[in-house]
Amino acid sequence: LINGRPTEIINTGYFLTQASQDWFSPPRQSTRIAGKRVLMVDDSAFFRSLMAPVLRACGLEVVPAGSGEEALARLAAGERVDLVVTDIEMPGIDGYALARQIKADPRWASLPIIGLSGQAGDEELARGQAAGFIRHLPKLGRDGIAQAIGEIMVPEYQA
Repeated sequence: LINGRPTEIINTGYFLTQASQDWFSPPRQSTRIAGKRVLMVDDSAFFRSLMAPVLRACGLEVVPAGSGEEALARLAAGERVDLVVTDIEMPGIDGYALARQIKADPRWASLPIIGLSGQAGDEELARGQAAGFIRHLPKLGRDGIAQAIGEIMVPEYQA
């Protein structure tokens, strides 16, 4: 009971290890990634809390943002980041619009952007590429995300 109400508790750790046996193990990464900063944009605090350890395990410092608007405000305020990882389906400024706005501003145009989505069909991939994503990946593809980060941040990276 939580606050007097029956509440079902879901063991997310169990399900994450079903998706990837080594979900909580640090992915292999280059030491040249260590210390780089990633702007993690997702309207779901739950998902940000799942992804932050994966990004930290890659050696990245995580700068969280709960919306596209907050991400743009952080960048405009001078927040230094080396990579943007963004959810695509968000209210307000979605991931596509966020990427277009980042790429349109000369201060941030060179920032690599990874889009995360539950859908990765041909239409979504084309939209992501047109918006400026360097990669468009499944949202819970921990290994794919870690691999892409390594390839983007250190071109000679080998997992």
